[in-house]
Amino acid sequence: MNKLCLTGNVGVDAEIVATPNSQKLKFSIAHNNYRNDKTTWFKVEAWGKKAEALNGRIKKGMKVTVIGELNMDRWTGNDGAERTDLVVNADEIEFMDPQHSKPQGGQEPIAQPDPGGDENYDKEIGF
Repeated sequence: MNKLCLTGNVGVDAEIVATPNSQKLKFSIAHNNYRNDKTTWFKVEAWGKKAEALNGRIKKGMKVTVIGELNMDRWTGNDGAERTDLVVNADEIEFMDPQHSKPQGGQEPIAQPDPGGDENYDKEIGF
């Protein structure tokens, strides 16, 4: 199982991108490790209905928790050097700042995993 739970600050306003089959919301977060004073940047992607629900709501500086699958994207920069990005395919995104935790304008709560018709699924605890 590949699951990551990560809390950090949004580095740039989220941007929605149309793809041939869906929509992708993308942004980055900085995770600070206070034990060794290191900051690690992660790219975050949310797809489909999650992307639509979160469009316009994730802004630079907000504190969020992201739960999802961690992937590594490898690419070659313009200088010919190999690069690696850490990318989280988000299953859940939760706003940690109190002023952002409630949906605006009567929108549905932030995207949560789909219980898939499981009658034993408890929305309060997420399983």
